[in-house]
Amino acid sequence: MYRVLAVAGTRPELIKLEPVISAFERLRGVETVLMHSGQHMDMMMFEHFLEELGLVNLKHVAIKASSHHDEDPKVSVSDLERTVEDTEPDIVLAVGDTYTVAFSALISHHAGVPFGHVEAGLRSFDPTMPEEGNRIIADHLASICFAPTSISAANLAMETIPQNRIEVTGNTIVDACLKHQEKAEESRIVERLGLDNKSPLILLTVHRVENTDDPTRLGNIVETVARLKQYHFILPIHPRTRDRLRRYGLFNRLLELPNLTVSPPLGYADFLKLLSVSEMVVTDSGGVQEEATILGRRCLVLRETTERPETVISGSCRVVGIDKFGRLLRQLLPRTAWPLPGKYRGVLGDGRSGMRIAKAVIKRLRRGLKPRPPRYLDDGFASFRLLRLRGAGSWSRLQHRLQTNRISILQIYDRDGRPYWPRGVRVLQDGMSVLVLGCPSVIETLGSRT
Repeated sequence: MYRVLAVAGTRPELIKLEPVISAFERLRGVETVLMHSGQHMDMMMFEHFLEELGLVNLKHVAIKASSHHDEDPKVSVSDLERTVEDTEPDIVLAVGDTYTVAFSALISHHAGVPFGHVEAGLRSFDPTMPEEGNRIIADHLASICFAPTSISAANLAMETIPQNRIEVTGNTIVDACLKHQEKAEESRIVERLGLDNKSPLILLTVHRVENTDDPTRLGNIVETVARLKQYHFILPIHPRTRDRLRRYGLFNRLLELPNLTVSPPLGYADFLKLLSVSEMVVTDSGGVQEEATILGRRCLVLRETTERPETVISGSCRVVGIDKFGRLLRQLLPRTAWPLPGKYRGVLGDGRSGMRIAKAVIKRLRRGLKPRPPRYLDDGFASFRLLRLRGAGSWSRLQHRLQTNRISILQIYDRDGRPYWPRGVRVLQDGMSVLVLGCPSVIETLGSRT
């Protein structure tokens, strides 16, 4: 019997972990324990969300929730550490990019317990984002990185994380969306909030540090909404956002706006319902970008960059920042200017990611998952080399040849220098390049072309 400790501290983490936990419950020989870190939710909210997601009967432990509602690093590290020690898991799993995830990775690493990072490899390439640091910590300490797409897997490879630690699984948010879609259709949240005669309806969510901790930026969002009188906005308000609005003297101004409805945080089905009936979504949330893509909604992203490029590539999302979102909203709202994305085409996953992750965990636990140090005894250290391929050939043959010499393949580039996730390439062509890591003296025997 394997024991999996799944750690969550926020509602999005619970939503994205639920498909994995449910998959473990359908497989034999696995006991799943859910730990609530207390980062965002009090126990009452946590229990309510467990019930909605169908996890109420799951064995879980909870660290006493702090009284704050910030993203600040106030998760109790000592309590997390004690829970890992008491639970004695075979693996710790966490999803996303919060401090709960980063601390779970660090604690697992120091305890010698394998750590699996779900939603690995996402990169905004913005070092000022706290979430970016959390992602990097979690990925580099993970025994298994569950990358949702080939783009995120390629990001990991570029950071020298070897292939044998990466699984491309799809994003579990697709599983969750599809599972709760029927319940969302039955939701009466539109009527309960008195929004049935409000059109066009714009769903607005704001919670990122860069927007909420800057009174000028937050004030600009409020005033932009005030100017757009021809639209009706619905804002399910994040506790952090509410706190900052009050601190900056903006909350009463917000409540006075006739074209804005403010609601408390919503259940998942209610939120999906609002998203599906909105003409457009305006958000700084990565998860909401994904949900908009899955449900075929158009989405303006209140940031300068996104770690989810697939949502932009698909045509669902546009990264617009704060300053021009009002102008772009007026310009792009007509469907003739920006047609609806249409039926979801699987750019983020196919709804079976949870089971893929669960099966990969069990398979690797059976093989032995604890990390082993590399052996670079020929030289005592490793170095990189870019090798150019001569002639066409098979990926498996090249992989076997290099791994026999203890050389890791990190990345493959086409003739124009575009990177590919190595496992996504089956046939190699003349002129492709391969980035490898290994003993310099061994690599030297291969030459610059192979």
